[in-house]
Amino acid sequence: GHVCYLLSEYDEAVRHLKRSADLFGAIGQGESAIVHDALKFLAGSYEAAGRQSEALPLRQRVAEMAVTLFGDISNLSAEAINDLAFAYYRRGDFDRAEREFDKALELNRTIHGDSHPLVADVMGNIALTLQARGRYHDAITMFEQVFAMLDELPEDKQTDAFAVLKLNFGLVLLEIRRFSQAEAALLESIRIFEHLYGYGYGGAAISLLNLGMVYEGQGRYREADSVLKLSIEIGETALGPDNPGLAHALNNLGNLYDRLGRYDEALPIQERAVRILEKALGGQHPEVAKFRRDLGRLYALAGASDESIDSYHKCINWSQRYLENV
Repeated sequence: GHVCYLLSEYDEAVRHLKRSADLFGAIGQGESAIVHDALKFLAGSYEAAGRQSEALPLRQRVAEMAVTLFGDISNLSAEAINDLAFAYYRRGDFDRAEREFDKALELNRTIHGDSHPLVADVMGNIALTLQARGRYHDAITMFEQVFAMLDELPEDKQTDAFAVLKLNFGLVLLEIRRFSQAEAALLESIRIFEHLYGYGYGGAAISLLNLGMVYEGQGRYREADSVLKLSIEIGETALGPDNPGLAHALNNLGNLYDRLGRYDEALPIQERAVRILEKALGGQHPEVAKFRRDLGRLYALAGASDESIDSYHKCINWSQRYLENV
């Protein structure tokens, strides 16, 4: 199962890792370190396959097991809490995500001190959560603190973690339309990903889809079209056909064609994006509601009024339920 996970064969990884955990449970080792590892990789396989609702309870269990097996103050407990926070983040539960990230941050500071790459990583995750809640300037301030910290540390910056930080920083800058800075951050993330993994890495696909949005925001539509298509091409292979990252690339390309008046091309792309994201996150996730809104607009522009009304109703019904629980 671990080998399948490393080879990005996530369905096979799920099958083997579930079987492994069941077997160890049957022989009375359900709370052992080896089962902890199997469940951790099983959760990661679900997440990579876009099956977030199945990953979350596993992340909760792994976090509990880590504290029991390795103690309150341990790297593995901090890692498990950080992973749990990301599981909440992917489900759109940003309040819980931020609380768990805060726990992981304090734990890493206790273990490593205030200046350490793992502390910087968690601060970057908190900044991403702030961005998701619309607190863009707070997010940028935290990212700037992270990069200032890393500049003072001797560790190599050509790492996956640093590339992810640059990717996420670029995303926040994009949200507040600081396009030139966003482009620089995203290009740096792509350069590091390609340096580490070569062409065709999934992280580069995510950077490319955001770079496409930068170019669209600058009115560089031909470049946006090219970059988004490249993101989809890489995403199909590296992330799989049902991954939420691929859905976002499709949604962005559909929105670009919408802006350019190419509605017949935009509609099937947007429909596929909604199908992928609903399968991955469920119909009541905030990102699905946004995709539904975009799809409803396209149906209206294409003259498909019944489909437009249905899509808008689904978006509104979810939004009402969300506001009732805020």
